Amino acid sequence: MSVRAVVMNPKDNVATLLSDVEVGAVVIVTSADGKVVKKVEAVRSIPFGHKIAITRIGRKELVLKYGELGREHYSPQDASAAIENMMLAATALGLGTCWNSLFEKDVVKEMLNLPEDVEPFAILPLGYPLKIPKPPSRRPLEEVLHWETY
Repeated sequence: MSVRAVVMNPKDNVATLLSDVEVGAVVIVTSADGKVVKKVEAVRSIPFGHKIAITRIGRKELVLKYGELGREHYSPQDASAAIENMMLAATALGLGTCWNSLFEKDVVKEMLNLPEDVEPFAILPLGYPLKIPKPPSRRPLEEVLHWETY
């Protein structure tokens, strides 16, 4: 049995599965326009939507998906969603946080001894607040929600 996976950019080293895969299944990897790029055999069961490696990816190599669009557009979105989820979880635990993205990146890289290819995206201080501020006022939902047109 074969299943299909699609690679979004020729430079990518992973592809997205378009259905569940069982051990031993042949995965036909195609480009976004449907051309067969390669065939690989699944060494384990993998659910629909997951990424699979289509080349050998070393320990210190980056996973490349969606080409430059992935690095420049989706990576910041992924990081932002993760930060917001950390802030929500911290708040639920009674902790205070503050998203800080304006800082000297080179200073932080040196302080944390980050590898050359790692770029700090945000600093998220975490602690117990001295006092809990009142929630800010909010505009009414009907003032900010639009249905089908702006």
